[in-house]
Amino acid sequence: MKSCPSCQKKYADHELNFCLDCGGTLIHAEDPLPPTVMLKSPRETDPNWHEQKTAQFQQFGNQTDKNDPFKQAGNMGWTPPPAPIQGWQNQPLGANTPFQPPMVGMVGQDQTLPIISLVLGIIAISMFCCYGFGLPLGIGALITGYLGMNNASNNPNRYGGHGLAIAGLVTGGLGTLIALFWILLFVFAALSK
Repeated sequence: MKSCPSCQKKYADHELNFCLDCGGTLIHAEDPLPPTVMLKSPRETDPNWHEQKTAQFQQFGNQTDKNDPFKQAGNMGWTPPPAPIQGWQNQPLGANTPFQPPMVGMVGQDQTLPIISLVLGIIAISMFCCYGFGLPLGIGALITGYLGMNNASNNPNRYGGHGLAIAGLVTGGLGTLIALFWILLFVFAALSK
């Protein structure tokens, strides 16, 4: 039910927003709130609670084994957990050993050729404008990258760096192409004069 605060007229239509007589904005006419009922009486506090708890704590602190936390805890209904089983420590490493690191993703020890390939490829790209100085570096990056990738593929337990070798091949090839482009550009510039 809605009512008009100006003319006090009431409307049963809940979708009506304005009074049809005076044009005022309608508000929800609310029924008076029901009386509040208390289901329980208010809780009474114990004035002696603090003294009772203090006496309990003092009784606990006056025990003969003050410095032994396990004996004090035993009086409270708590017992320490049992000691762990020691048999698992002497087991040999195997597939079912619980704390063995996974074998997936192990990296080989020797990554020398892939790293050299990547370094030579980066230098070849950055030295493209030094009159063809990037050309031998790019070729060296291609060769060492190829050898490093073959080593990592054929013997992964000893050699690693397959991804580095691929990156060295890419940068070496790019450095070689850029150096060849600049050499050809200088040659055509010299011939056109």
